[in-house]
Amino acid sequence: MIKAKLSSIVSNQFPAFFKEEGENFLAFIEAYYEYLEQNGKLTDAIQNLESNRDINTTLDEYIKYFQDTLLPSVPHEVAADKKLLAKYVKFYNFTRGSLASYKLLFRTLYNEAVEVYYPADQMLKVSDGDWNHDQYLVTNYDINNYKFIGKTIQGQESRAEALVEDIVGRVIRNRDVMQINVSNVRGSFNHLEPVRILSEGATGTGHAPVVEAGLARIEIISPGGEYSKGDVVELLSDNVGDFGKVVVTNTIDLGGSITFSILDGGSGYTSSIGGVDQGETQISITGGDGQTPASFTLEQPDIGDTFAISMNTNLVGANNTYGLYGAKVTYADSSTGIMNTFANTIIGAASFGFPEQNELPSNKHYRDNTNAAIQIANSAQISLGDSLFGVTSSANAIVTEVVDATAGAAWFRVDTYRNFAGTETVKIGTAAGASIGTVTAFQSNTVGGHVLQLGRPTSVVINEGDELVSVSPFSYIANTADAIKVNEITHSFGVVKKIVSNIPYGYEHNPTANTILSGTVDSSSNTVTGSGTSFLSDFSVGDAIKSGGQSSRRVVSVADDTTLVVSQSFNPALSSSAYGKGGVWRALTTYRVAANNTANTSNQFHTGPMSSFIELDGVRKVGSATVVANVASTTSNTVFENRHTLLSDSLVFKTATFGTIENLSNKVGGDGFSIAPTVRVVEPNISILGIGEQYITLQSDNINWATANSQVSGLDTNDALAQPSSGASGDIKAGAEPNKTPVTIAHANGTFETTVRVWQPFLQRDPGNIVFANNATVTIKKFGSSTIPGEVDNRVTTSVGTAKIVKIVDEGVVGKNARILPNVGANGTITGLRVIDSGFSYFNNERVRVQDSGHPDATQAVVRLTMDNVANSEGYYSSSRSHVSTKRGYIQDSDFYQEFSYQVVAPLALDRYREIALKLVHPSGQKLFGKYQSHSNVSVDIVTSANNSTRISGPGTVALSNTTFNIVGTGTTLLTNYANNGTIIIEVSPKEYYRIPLNIVSSDTLANTKIQWAADGIAASKVYYTTGSIS
Repeated sequence: MIKAKLSSIVSNQFPAFFKEEGENFLAFIEAYYEYLEQNGKLTDAIQNLESNRDINTTLDEYIKYFQDTLLPSVPHEVAADKKLLAKYVKFYNFTRGSLASYKLLFRTLYNEAVEVYYPADQMLKVSDGDWNHDQYLVTNYDINNYKFIGKTIQGQESRAEALVEDIVGRVIRNRDVMQINVSNVRGSFNHLEPVRILSEGATGTGHAPVVEAGLARIEIISPGGEYSKGDVVELLSDNVGDFGKVVVTNTIDLGGSITFSILDGGSGYTSSIGGVDQGETQISITGGDGQTPASFTLEQPDIGDTFAISMNTNLVGANNTYGLYGAKVTYADSSTGIMNTFANTIIGAASFGFPEQNELPSNKHYRDNTNAAIQIANSAQISLGDSLFGVTSSANAIVTEVVDATAGAAWFRVDTYRNFAGTETVKIGTAAGASIGTVTAFQSNTVGGHVLQLGRPTSVVINEGDELVSVSPFSYIANTADAIKVNEITHSFGVVKKIVSNIPYGYEHNPTANTILSGTVDSSSNTVTGSGTSFLSDFSVGDAIKSGGQSSRRVVSVADDTTLVVSQSFNPALSSSAYGKGGVWRALTTYRVAANNTANTSNQFHTGPMSSFIELDGVRKVGSATVVANVASTTSNTVFENRHTLLSDSLVFKTATFGTIENLSNKVGGDGFSIAPTVRVVEPNISILGIGEQYITLQSDNINWATANSQVSGLDTNDALAQPSSGASGDIKAGAEPNKTPVTIAHANGTFETTVRVWQPFLQRDPGNIVFANNATVTIKKFGSSTIPGEVDNRVTTSVGTAKIVKIVDEGVVGKNARILPNVGANGTITGLRVIDSGFSYFNNERVRVQDSGHPDATQAVVRLTMDNVANSEGYYSSSRSHVSTKRGYIQDSDFYQEFSYQVVAPLALDRYREIALKLVHPSGQKLFGKYQSHSNVSVDIVTSANNSTRISGPGTVALSNTTFNIVGTGTTLLTNYANNGTIIIEVSPKEYYRIPLNIVSSDTLANTKIQWAADGIAASKVYYTTGSIS
């Protein structure tokens, strides 16, 4: 590019003499070049050729050439800078056909704003609505909850999983909560269960807030009145729940009939129509003024949350097993009767006829001898199963075994009623049957054999057939194995029928003996060594040695005066300990014994029942005065119950299931009621047991519940509670709800809490009137297994801890604690509801009111809520394309209202820009419409009546520590600017604020919050408060 002007240097191109001789010629040449350098002349054009080609530096007269080349369809007259337009036309071309290109075009050409409207947006489309509803869980406010966003969480009990989409903070009735919005839910979350991020759940570490589930089911307690199908009403909680909504799905007009609703299903109930091994629930409906009665029944499927209870099934007033074949007896008042019930059976009977386990009452022959022996001088054949009758004694018998069939001298085993008399005539078949001989001999064997355990010296031999007699009192003679009878009182006789088992040294004779001996002893393993002792003279094999306050040990061998071996080592080991000699270890032998014909008979039966052998009685053989053994434990009749049988061995206990009333069957409403009757439901077989039921909330500051056992982290249904201060005790049957295991909640202040369902032992509540005391300590007993109420509890305690009772919900006495509410029916009573919004903060099993319908005679319904799995919001349409009621209500006309049309809205007539738009921005295949939009310059005055809410900085600063609830101020005026249950705003970092709900404002420099501060500690932070309100 030529930068210097040629006119200024052209004279230098001539020879030097031209400056002297051709001065005018040089001036002419310079003037000519100056002329060429003028704007628009040849030299100027040559010099600016490059700059004129650049759109940024070209001359205005060349702009039209750029425009014709680059923007052939754009008018020459435009409002925009033409240079810029030509320069950026490339980028414009990239957006052609879009809304942005239209806006640019109209701003460029006309300096006007433009909008594009699509008629298809207002077309009605069937089933094109986009329905959405949020799924969520609720938990207490904690800043750490935000870590869950975008992560999959897992319930630590249910193992349900869900992806966290977002977390939203909310204040529900002055309670700060967080709504955890979730998706991709797998499984069902439990109410009040901890959740963790899935990757942390396997290790049991990481942040684990307790979540509240949504409304899963609604049980109608009281149906209310004057509702209509389709009514959308709110659930009104008297606690902290809010925003729950239901829709009425069905109603019924009841007039004056009765509807029954379950207020409390109680515990310990069975079907009201009976059943195998079940009690029978009794339903009483009394009072009211109906013309026809109302009623309902309970069937087995109506009973849920079942538990096993061991109960007696052969009550004293019931039928025994003899029925029609019971013996005819004479009572003390000379009246007679048949022993077909326990009440009619005399106390001296050989057998009471109690049915055995799984045996039903039936017609069985009464017998007072079993397996007796009879010899008959028979004149005819007698076979197995024949019936025999004594003419003189009125005895009868059934042949159970033919021992010796020798004609004229046959022996038989028989079960009899009464004893046969010697030489009497015997008839066969019936009492009037044919005579088949006479009795030669009869050896009775009274029913009711006993299992007898004796502690005997190994030198004593007791054989089958030996007749034993137990006696008392008797005295021990030191250093002997026997005792001599002193003023003997006979207790029982019996003949040994079988030797069942023998345990050498299984019985300690005279266990309370303790003769202190000289010297001291030490022990190591099973060896005992003495110092100053005389073992050889003091002990024999089988003797008992005692020391260290421990149970006695049996001497196995004696080596010398200072060394002996015992059967079991002392624990802890002995060290220079005093010692003594105890009793003697004997063999423990088990026998089966039966009554015989020497038994005393003091009643109308020829053979009396066999009495018990009493524990610690001496036992001698009949015909000998020497006591040879001792009774190890009192015997009882385990097969035939009589006056000497323990009651616990006579009564039959069967394990039956009882539960909670969850439904009512065969409901009849009656009619004509204006006053409701009274309903009482009782299971007498269970209520008579007096089992108290309570839900008890426990707290402890120790994660192991003060058991000193690191394996203990909570309570379960194997455990029990005992409270020495009140005398109450009970087994844990469930957690805070039926069918739920106890859950331990860890509070932010380090307190651990759980709620358990407790059943007290039989008769403790009623009639004992013993209950657990609130705000008092209770002992926790941990076991390795559960127990059934009514059965003997032989469990061994594995750990013992303590806790404090902080809340008790008393459920009354099991078997009579159900509450069934009868309601006089109205019109529009609710029979069906559907949850449309779970709301927030409702309790499980909470009873809430249902908002009335607004009718003048409306009454509110009452329902019970069940919380489970994720909550659901009411839902909403994200678009209204299918709603006739909206502006999107036009039907397609295939012209303006179609999918491929658009309308340009601008303050210009369509004719002015149609052709230009079609050439520059119009999308192919679309149809263009235009709409004129006028401008308005009208002045509009707007006045608001709202008060502004202003955030004002308060004096001083505050400090908060991590995991605390306390706000400590410096130079603050908290009492002036804040109130109890209000809020405080803290600037935790520049322009970052936290709003915290307050609990109590104690002073100008101290307040505590409702939630724990979970973030890092802060110091010297500014505080703010708000003034004004939004109206």
